[in-house]
Amino acid sequence: QYDILNTFWNFAGIVGKIFSLSPLLAFHASRIIAIMVLLLSLYALLAYYTNDVMKRKVMFAFLCFSTGIGAFFEPLFAKSKMIGGYYFKPMDLWVPESNIFLSMLHSGHMVMSLALLVLIFLFYLIALEKKSYIHSAISGFLTLLLLSVHPFLFPLVIGVIAIYVVFLLLTRGKKQILSLYYFLIILGVSLPMLIYYGYMLMFNGVTRVRAEQNIAITTNPFLLLL
Repeated sequence: QYDILNTFWNFAGIVGKIFSLSPLLAFHASRIIAIMVLLLSLYALLAYYTNDVMKRKVMFAFLCFSTGIGAFFEPLFAKSKMIGGYYFKPMDLWVPESNIFLSMLHSGHMVMSLALLVLIFLFYLIALEKKSYIHSAISGFLTLLLLSVHPFLFPLVIGVIAIYVVFLLLTRGKKQILSLYYFLIILGVSLPMLIYYGYMLMFNGVTRVRAEQNIAITTNPFLLLL
């Protein structure tokens, strides 16, 4: 389906074609590149928060390798099974998005989407600090790119920034009105991809069926807390 856009896999396919890579090699090469982008993004975020190099290293290690405590409880659920998956087991054992380390072992587009998520928030914070429309526009462009790679994270981006904007306006008043303007810029810049998905859902059968089948079941709250 050449009319379905996913910039990450489109790019991986083009690179694979140029260098005559097999689909398997193209898949893993793109994932390795995405991992490097993610690690640089995480360190950039830490550098924004602290100039202490030792603190950055410790925080970086925790970001890359920390996870839940599901492994300690896994024996309790060893015999629990559900047809088609492991939905009765702690999520940090099998859900890639549950922690960064598992994400890096999964598909490249998920790794890149996580890197974009980090950069979106970083540039929004910089925009607030420097009172810069340019940085908010960059955050908006990264959101547009995220939508073209892994649109499932878009509600998270909008939800987190919207809550932060409301918090700033309630606690600091009109002095933080720029936070709302920057948020609107992000929405405006990312609007073309939202229009694209709306069009595809209405007029592209493959996209519509994929959306109908995309059911992501969450485990019960206790396993989620683990």
